[in-house]
Amino acid sequence: MVNAMGSIEGVMGDPTDCVRVDGSSGPCGGAAPSFVDNDAPSGLVDGANANFALTGVPNPSGSLALYRNTCC
Repeated sequence: MVNAMGSIEGVMGDPTDCVRVDGSSGPCGGAAPSFVDNDAPSGLVDGANANFALTGVPNPSGSLALYRNTCC
C-alpha cells in the first residue's frame, strides 16, 4: 500500500487476500463492477418517446449521462 507520504508499506493478511484501496485486506470476491459506454437506449425511436431501456441500471444514478441528437 502507498501511505500518505508516498512510501510503500506492507499490508497484513493471508496470501490469498485482496488489498483494498483503503489499505485493508480481506477475502477476494463479490460482484465485479461493470461499465457500459456508448449504450444505445432501446425503445420506439420516433422523436417523441420518453420511455426507453438501458443495458443496466446506473449505479450511482448520477453517473448516467444522456445525450440527445448525437450521431456519427
